[in-house]
Amino acid sequence: MATNSLKFTSRSVYFCRIMHAIGRIFYLLFLIVAGLSCKTQNSADKPTQDSGTFILSKNISINPHNTYLGFQTYSGMIWVPGGPITLQDPRTTDSVTVYVQSFLMDSTEVTVGQFADFIQASGYRTDAQKFGNAGVFDMGSRSWSLVDSAFWLYPQSNHRAMAHADDPVTQLSWYDAKAFCAWRGKRLPNEIEWEHAARNGRNDRSLYSWGSDWQSTETVFGNVWQGDFPEEFKNLDGYESVAPVGRFRASPLGFKDLSGNVWEWCDNWRFDYAELTSGIFNAVDEKVMRGGSFLCAPNYCHGYMIASRSFTTPETSLFHIGCRCAKDVE
Repeated sequence: MATNSLKFTSRSVYFCRIMHAIGRIFYLLFLIVAGLSCKTQNSADKPTQDSGTFILSKNISINPHNTYLGFQTYSGMIWVPGGPITLQDPRTTDSVTVYVQSFLMDSTEVTVGQFADFIQASGYRTDAQKFGNAGVFDMGSRSWSLVDSAFWLYPQSNHRAMAHADDPVTQLSWYDAKAFCAWRGKRLPNEIEWEHAARNGRNDRSLYSWGSDWQSTETVFGNVWQGDFPEEFKNLDGYESVAPVGRFRASPLGFKDLSGNVWEWCDNWRFDYAELTSGIFNAVDEKVMRGGSFLCAPNYCHGYMIASRSFTTPETSLFHIGCRCAKDVE
């Protein structure tokens, strides 16, 4: 009996070991299948060029706050959630959907006071200072001309009024704007990031950054030209040229003056939206500006529409072009 009992016990131990091994094999197979399933699902969630979308900036990992009902600020910057955006050039039939990663962008345009700090700390000289002149629109003659001694501190020449510290800095070339942003540890946004921010990171289809109307019966929502440019100027908002930053209606995400006040330099060269699809880009010598200015009117350029684009060479300095900076999420 003892011998048979011992044999039975041994067989039980072997049987249990075999079943345990089989169980481990099935468990490992389950983990492998589950892992492949998760990998496939996660890959499907990420846009690829095959799906008609494009990653425009580095892959940023962030635990996002839901800012659609508010906004998050970071030392004067606003977090823009990543997502898809449909681009439609109002001057062409080109349309493409791209994907933008999360980033930060200044809540207002760069001010004269901020730029003065940069000049004082670095000794930098702008292109307008080097050339000795810059472009100014004369309200009396309603015409453009190169004006001697016009630069960022005296945007209409040193014979006219000095710029106020809280005005948006103007008379900056693209090189000047890029240098300032780099000094601040930031960068210029590319134009698709700029439009994504103006559309509140959720592909809003509003006409302007604040909504679909440029004025109510009581107030004007942005610093733009009121009347038919250039003959008629109603000056309903009280500002003949630039307005101090942040005086007009904010966008739902919290940005000020994305539409109107001054054009804003973007980092990228000019391109056609169709080139995003083809991947073949033509050589150009113009940088992109977005947002329109106090000189924009629907009968002339309507540049303060979110979708509007403007282009000029990077050394250009004009008294209605400024910038705001962006930054990658760390």
